[in-house]
Amino acid sequence: MPAIFISHSSRDNAIADEIKAWLAADPLGFERVFLDFDKDTGIGAGDDWEKRLYMELSRCHAVILVLTPNWFSSKWCFAELTQARALGKLVLPVVCAPLGEQDILPQIQKVDLVDGNPKGLELIQRRLHAVADELARGFQLSAHRPPYPGIQAFELEDAAIYFGRDDETRAIIEKLDARRTQGGARFLLIIGASGAGKSSLLKAGVLPQLSRRRRHWIVLPPIRPERAPLSALAKSVAHHTGSPSAADDWYRRLKDPRAFSEIVTLTDKLRVGVASAATVLLPIDQFEELFTIAEPVERAAFLALVATSLDPKHQQPLMVVATGRSDVLHGLLEGSALAVLTETTSLPSMPLDRVPRLVEGPAEVAGLLVEQGLGERIKRDVDSPEALPLLAYTLALLHETTKSGKYLTLTSYLALGDAARGLNPVQNSVRLAADQAITGLRPKPDEHELTALRDAFLPNLVHLRLDDNKLVRRPARRVELPREADRLLEVLLQARLLSARSADEEGSDRLGEAVVEVAHEALFEAWPTLKGWLDEEYDFLVDFARLRSAHEIWKDAEKPDKRQALLQGLLLTRARRWLRKHPRRFASANTESLRTFIQLSHRVVQRRKLRAQAPVAAIVAALILFGAWLEAPWLKERSYWLQNVHPLSVGQERLLKSKSDFIECTDCPTMVVIPAGSITMGSLDSANERPPHTVTINRPFAVSMYELTFTQWDACVRYGDCAAGVKDLGWGRGSQPVINVSWIDAKQYVGWLKRITGKNYRLLTEAEWEYAARADSLAHFSFGNDDAQLDQYAWYALNAERRPHPVGLKKPNAFGLYDMHGNVSEWIEDCYHNTYQDASSDGEAWTAANCNPRIIRGGSWFHRARMLRSAARDWSNSDKGNESIGIRIARSLTF
Repeated sequence: MPAIFISHSSRDNAIADEIKAWLAADPLGFERVFLDFDKDTGIGAGDDWEKRLYMELSRCHAVILVLTPNWFSSKWCFAELTQARALGKLVLPVVCAPLGEQDILPQIQKVDLVDGNPKGLELIQRRLHAVADELARGFQLSAHRPPYPGIQAFELEDAAIYFGRDDETRAIIEKLDARRTQGGARFLLIIGASGAGKSSLLKAGVLPQLSRRRRHWIVLPPIRPERAPLSALAKSVAHHTGSPSAADDWYRRLKDPRAFSEIVTLTDKLRVGVASAATVLLPIDQFEELFTIAEPVERAAFLALVATSLDPKHQQPLMVVATGRSDVLHGLLEGSALAVLTETTSLPSMPLDRVPRLVEGPAEVAGLLVEQGLGERIKRDVDSPEALPLLAYTLALLHETTKSGKYLTLTSYLALGDAARGLNPVQNSVRLAADQAITGLRPKPDEHELTALRDAFLPNLVHLRLDDNKLVRRPARRVELPREADRLLEVLLQARLLSARSADEEGSDRLGEAVVEVAHEALFEAWPTLKGWLDEEYDFLVDFARLRSAHEIWKDAEKPDKRQALLQGLLLTRARRWLRKHPRRFASANTESLRTFIQLSHRVVQRRKLRAQAPVAAIVAALILFGAWLEAPWLKERSYWLQNVHPLSVGQERLLKSKSDFIECTDCPTMVVIPAGSITMGSLDSANERPPHTVTINRPFAVSMYELTFTQWDACVRYGDCAAGVKDLGWGRGSQPVINVSWIDAKQYVGWLKRITGKNYRLLTEAEWEYAARADSLAHFSFGNDDAQLDQYAWYALNAERRPHPVGLKKPNAFGLYDMHGNVSEWIEDCYHNTYQDASSDGEAWTAANCNPRIIRGGSWFHRARMLRSAARDWSNSDKGNESIGIRIARSLTF
């Protein structure tokens, strides 16, 4: 938006004020108008009026002269004109009263407004609109778009404020024009380093200009490959043809082996009217995603379709322009069908002498004032091209924090720095924004939320590239990120350090889901909190990347080779360690397959070990051959024992320490050693919890780390005698806690474990359960009395959304047990008694033959906090199961 200076005599204030009001009413809304007596934008009390006048003259783009006899009588009006001419400003002489013989600037056409001439107003309007158009290079900045987009790439809507890359934009357009008219490569790939501005150049520089040349170019909406490039292309075509709802249909057509014929038909339909000889241009941003995150089947189909469509023998009026990371794409196109069709052009880092233009250009378009010297000062602080993404964020923050939003000052800029840390504003802005966003939350984020945010970044939003050990961003669906991090993710989105958009995966149930992504990889270094997490978790990132790579190889392997592609050795050991340490990181839809891959690999390794027990295997084989009298269930169970069971020896068991864990078969629960000790069991809070009494657990015992899962239950169904057909109610199986099981079913399961391991697996006694749940705490919960903290430890009525959740996603108690509060209630060995009157003090089960009902403990996903207390008791009939009751098991130890 151009800045306008109104030069007038003080005797003509009323006329000048009318002109200012008329400018404000213009469709462009000229707001940056200086009128010396204006109470809002004029010369204020205490201002040096002469200095202010010259400053405003130097900043303006046009000077309107309010020509009246009074103007000619003022020496200051003449001085303003002289200064404006010396500065090369556009001067618009406006005659507002009869001048007689008086004249000024005879060589310049004057505008006659005497008697309110409407044609004169139209002349002024057209000239000022032309100035605005020239400043924005013919593009309009929408009122809802900020002048400084921040760390995110510029979009098509930002063409008016895209500065600093005019030469590069022109060069790319010239290359495309040459290939369109003269032939040659049909695929132009713009490569550059991260932070070079490739996406912005394409979307805000090249495409808006080509879109205006409809005779020559038909520009499709740009796409990003992500996981489903064909889906992204389908959406682009559907939007361009004016039928966004047809994206699903286009996706089906593009997946078809005859997709090329659809492309031919499409180009024919698009080339009509003025565009009858135009070339269709497909822009692809972040082309490297085809090779880094796209699904293999989609990648192959997309590349084949593009290569066929661009093949010169087909003479299709189609070209592709794409951006890509040079450090990723190196060597990836070689040998592909696209290689011979591709021309590569490099985008170097922006020269730092253009920095002042990055500051001042958008300000001029948006009608902002920039203090003299600010651009040069910022240029001094941008010490390398790598800092340019940080500059983009600094400018956005400066604009947001400026009080009026209309005047960018050196003082406001310097306030963004941190002298104590030795950080200039460019270096400090991202840290400042991220830390302020998080620490400004009320109530303040606790350790649990910060851990959840850490788990959102690792491994969902940050990925380590194995070929060069470089950290890169990775888009993730919002539903895959820990729900406990929602508040923190939201403020980082508001601060524009993360970006969000809707998923483009037509043909799948993911369409329209929110996708979250780090705005720029510069954040990895610029935000100390995140940098600290990444440094501390480097080993995890390396192993996780290797795990993903191994998983991809296994998925792509032919069926006979799949067993050889499973994990083994050190990587399997480390993967299982990470799975135990960070179960939440393997619980999303995106990582559940990795969890399964680890578990499958472990099972196969255990089978190989057990095959070494050749003598036993031979005996059993002989029994199978000659023992038709043996019953099939026994054989099935014995076969499972041979391949999957590896119980601890007495010596190994005696080496176990308090809180250590062990597992005795492939599908067995992980068990945690609980030390001996005493508790005051019960409470005064409820009649059935009285009287409180001391119970002593004389010997260590083991408790399952998690509630029993469907994976573990289904193993018993396959290899043992557990009941088939246990329903998951559509909530999923896998790592979900088993539900809809009765006490009788639970006893059946522990009986199977006892048989195959030879160890005393069983249900917990009520005293053992409360002892394990309290974990040495005398409070209502294992973590204290504050039920406001319950969200960190439990799924219950206030956070579970009316369903159970995969085990192990909340914090464990001090013994290392997960979900002791909430998620699902857990069957106990004891019979239910209305009080603890006459209860024993030795921790043994209080039971009787065929008693009913039985105890359930822990509360569940539909209970409120009161029922999740360590002392809270409930009961159910032993032959009944429901959607809120599950199983946790115990094992007696021999020491």
